[in-house]
Amino acid sequence: MTIKLEWETKQLLVMQYTGVVQGQELLDISLKLSGDPRFDDLRFILSNWANVKKTKVSTKDVKNLAAYVSAMAKTNGNIKNATVVSNTEEGEALATFYEHLTQDISWQVTHFKEEEAARAWFKKPSL
Repeated sequence: MTIKLEWETKQLLVMQYTGVVQGQELLDISLKLSGDPRFDDLRFILSNWANVKKTKVSTKDVKNLAAYVSAMAKTNGNIKNATVVSNTEEGEALATFYEHLTQDISWQVTHFKEEEAARAWFKKPSL
């Protein structure tokens, strides 16, 4: 698997993406996370795509992911979800599309080019 879950604290989960990321992996890891008992206390998700070499993720995969996340937001609605994009146009496009699809859920979703910026955003007060 090219996605690892790293629980830094009870409230912060870092999802490390590496190598080639497949669309089905995104859905599988989301289902795994939603069933994890620690999900209820989670407040910050940092999805780090900086080490991704290639993505095999379709627009349908992103739409399905947004649907999963929408359902997850109903059980834990107080999450800031930051994505650190890879240095590719595709990475930026996928992150922007995901943000568009999740704009009506309770989570705050955005993306950054650097991990430090994402972590700084976590420290800012929520809207």
